[in-house]
Amino acid sequence: MNIVILTLTYPPEPAEHIHQLAKYLAGKAHNVTVLTSLPSYPYGRIYDSHRGRLWQKETVEGIRIVRLPVLPSHTKSFVMRALFYFSNACSLSVYLLAKKKAYDIALVYHPPLTMAIPGILLKKCIGTPFIYWIHDMWPETIEAQTGINKVTRFIGYLAGKVYHQASHIVVLSKGFKKNLMEKGISGSKISVISNWADPVYFKPLTVVDDDYKKYRLNPRDFHIVYAGNLGLMQSLDDVIRAMTYLRHLSNIKLVFMGTGVRTDELKKLSAELGLADRVIFLGRVPDDEVNKCYSLADTFIIHIKDIPLNRITIPHKIYGYMLSAKPVIAGIAGDALDEILQAGAGIACLPQNPASIAKAMEDMYHTPKDTLKLMGSSGRSFLLKERTIDVLAAKFEKIIYETAENEVREER
Repeated sequence: MNIVILTLTYPPEPAEHIHQLAKYLAGKAHNVTVLTSLPSYPYGRIYDSHRGRLWQKETVEGIRIVRLPVLPSHTKSFVMRALFYFSNACSLSVYLLAKKKAYDIALVYHPPLTMAIPGILLKKCIGTPFIYWIHDMWPETIEAQTGINKVTRFIGYLAGKVYHQASHIVVLSKGFKKNLMEKGISGSKISVISNWADPVYFKPLTVVDDDYKKYRLNPRDFHIVYAGNLGLMQSLDDVIRAMTYLRHLSNIKLVFMGTGVRTDELKKLSAELGLADRVIFLGRVPDDEVNKCYSLADTFIIHIKDIPLNRITIPHKIYGYMLSAKPVIAGIAGDALDEILQAGAGIACLPQNPASIAKAMEDMYHTPKDTLKLMGSSGRSFLLKERTIDVLAAKFEKIIYETAENEVREER
């Protein structure tokens, strides 16, 4: 089949799961094209490796990749974010309408909602059905960030239109499916396919003292690692404040891997609380070093605001944590917490509650090393059985075939 994937981000940006699906499909003899933007996320500027180019075409691991112009932004400004999203949608739409290539099916990755624009145009103008692959539920995500207002209500109205236009919808949790069904979308049109992580890329590695020193870490310390976006939804100030309860345990260190709109704010808070030597910011770690950095963790922490939306969200990062065979402190409720506890991979704490977070940190610190190792191996074993790309992408391929066939039958 000729498959086109429409996405705002794609590697070398942190969007490896999209590439993994594209690679799987290409490996099954499908012709796969990815239409995306010149890379800019999460820095808000075009990567040095791609700067000065209006567009770029390349073939990577059998996947044809077309990178198109975008107005990059990664700020708190709603207007700048909107320009970022719409510039991407416009570029992809113009390219698709100019080429008028007939694909068998399109896979549209959401967020943002604007990704649906080229998908709908492709369906209306060229007759290509599209599968909407939802990783963020809108308008709930926007409401969580900005509050309910006329703009978010309008976004909700548009989202409802998009959900009905999609030929099929794939979501990552049962909670997402329930949410859509409550909005009037037929359950037969929605499939649940969990996130996956790469058990080859994420795996336990042996580390030595020099590995710690490379990242300004002390091998004798107990490292609690958060890896991912330092954004608004993660409420990481609560995790930092939890460290104020642990001043009596000076060798517990909180380590942040990644960047985001709150990086400077979180650094400032750490200094104000007298935790500059206890909270370490590594910034964005190169892709080829991520697995090694993960192996330096004694435990990971996942934390996100406790709002209804987040109780049906399963952050992709938890699978990387678990495949690294390290235990997880789960400052999250709902579907994601169920995944961690079902796997026997960690312990829970109350999100946005520094005292509860601190207690979980201290409990993990006092847990015998053999028990920590068992929790970590349990998490990895669960994912190797239930959440690998081979298991889940096969389900995705089946949905692609069925959606394309249904569209043909309807046209007849």
